[in-house]
Amino acid sequence: MHCYMLLIRNPEDWRTVENILSPYRESGAGGPCAMQRKFHPQWNRELVRLLKEHYADKAKEFIAEDEERGFDSAISKHRILFEECLKDWSGWVLGPDGFVYDINNPTGYWDGFVVGGRWEGAIKTQETAEEVNQSTVGAVDWIATDQPFSICYQGLWYDKDTNPLEFEAVWNFLPKAPSHYEVYVIDYHS
Repeated sequence: MHCYMLLIRNPEDWRTVENILSPYRESGAGGPCAMQRKFHPQWNRELVRLLKEHYADKAKEFIAEDEERGFDSAISKHRILFEECLKDWSGWVLGPDGFVYDINNPTGYWDGFVVGGRWEGAIKTQETAEEVNQSTVGAVDWIATDQPFSICYQGLWYDKDTNPLEFEAVWNFLPKAPSHYEVYVIDYHS
């Protein structure tokens, strides 16, 4: 699902839009991710089937070693290849204990985003009535600009579903925020 968000940042902040949103990535190394044990690779032959179906060329040495000498031999010789395929396919990682882990961020909201995107021009400016993807707080016509689903203000995330009262308070505060702060339209996918 694609959602519309306004991101507000102090232009003196060293962080880019991506740096600010990184802690809210659904999975991967972006934010405070929780490692969740999935299974031991030996217990699930589905992983070998996955390699055969999706990575036949890349993983042919692993597959041949598995068929010839077994999974333990294949994993010891081709661990890096196995890890690359796991991460590429599902974001899973192989831990040093031999278990497969899912990296999941409990505070994650997005798996991809762009500035503008489907909400190209969602910010309306006061003086020129232009529809833009980036502006400053002082130039935005807050009455003409549609209320977003989420707001990320100075790195803190507020959305209508999780914190409706906080969201409304932040939305109502935005016209009074420092006028030089930057405002971005973000199209994020969750």
